[in-house]
Amino acid sequence: MKVLVGLILLLSFRVCLAFESDLISERPGQALSPNCLNRGNIQLQAGFDLNSYSYNLNSSLSNTIIRFGMGEKFEINTGYNYQINSEILQSPILGFKMAVLKKQKHQIAIQYNTVINQLNKEPYNNSFKLIAAHKLSSKAELTCNAGVDYTPIFDTMSGHYVVSFSINPTNKIGLVFENYGNFNTSFNTYFDLGIGFLITPLLQIDTYFGGGLNNKVEEAFISCGFTYRFEFKNNND
Repeated sequence: MKVLVGLILLLSFRVCLAFESDLISERPGQALSPNCLNRGNIQLQAGFDLNSYSYNLNSSLSNTIIRFGMGEKFEINTGYNYQINSEILQSPILGFKMAVLKKQKHQIAIQYNTVINQLNKEPYNNSFKLIAAHKLSSKAELTCNAGVDYTPIFDTMSGHYVVSFSINPTNKIGLVFENYGNFNTSFNTYFDLGIGFLITPLLQIDTYFGGGLNNKVEEAFISCGFTYRFEFKNNND
């Protein structure tokens, strides 16, 4: 692990000599960003979550998102979750994001994901999200996600949402406050607070924590992780 972290730091400092760009991560927090990666870029967003529930059950989860840039208006993404305490590797998620509107202060995108249920007996699932962001100022932004999940085998549908307020007091520090939830037969709502620190233009570390206001659901959680973007120079640009 020390060797891996060292290699990432070394690579990030070397790459930063050639590239000067802002890192837009979907960590910390639950909200997806409407931004798509530039063509040829690959972004890794990984974290470790520790969850505590009201029925005296704790769980730990390792989660990883990989985003592949196809241009400013389209990207492909995939995700993997590993439940550490029960040693279960969940079925991978595969999807895409497409920008619909991009203006100076307003951005809208859609994202579709599906579960590739090849690793276990998890039911096939489809998820559709509408992502909108509005710049309140040069340092503050409001992001909203609204989505629907559909499971054909059970013919069930559920909704989910995220309202995220982010602020950048400095060029290296970002703060996020969110309210998010889901609803099907019941309504569950949660809050979290996060902070991210930009070590280099391509590497961010973060942590966020929060919990729910519901019975028999997640009471509290804390997450720590990082985001790293691999940039590959395009000779055609």
